[in-house]
Amino acid sequence: MKLFVASLTILFCVGLAHSQNGSCVKLTAEETTREGYTATVVSKEKKPFKTLTGKAVFGVNKEPVEDVFVEVFAVVSKDKELKRVAGCRTGADGRFYFADLQKGKYILRFSKAGGYKITEITVKVSPKSKRSEEIIGFVEVGT
Repeated sequence: MKLFVASLTILFCVGLAHSQNGSCVKLTAEETTREGYTATVVSKEKKPFKTLTGKAVFGVNKEPVEDVFVEVFAVVSKDKELKRVAGCRTGADGRFYFADLQKGKYILRFSKAGGYKITEITVKVSPKSKRSEEIIGFVEVGT
């Protein structure tokens, strides 16, 4: 897995439309990506996942992070126009889980208020895939 990492990071493990334990609150249409600090950190997963699931955690100790927007976007045009198909705000346990995504290519976007860079991970989803591990992405604190 290729990741871009800088000095101080927040670790994110990805998931889909609702939390398995109910702690991930679905975003409303008015809740959009939070403003990033200066740059977007981008990485790409080559092998498809069956579902997208995970936990948002902080730093080396991997403490859960709440109030992180985790959004799933589909690319809907040749101009790479994005349409949000799912999203949630993590709870105190940092968990999120998105299920029932159609086969395809998606962009996962993580944002948190307070001067963090936005992280985007390009992933593929295939219901026939046997790959079920968590996706890990890092979001840097802006400097």
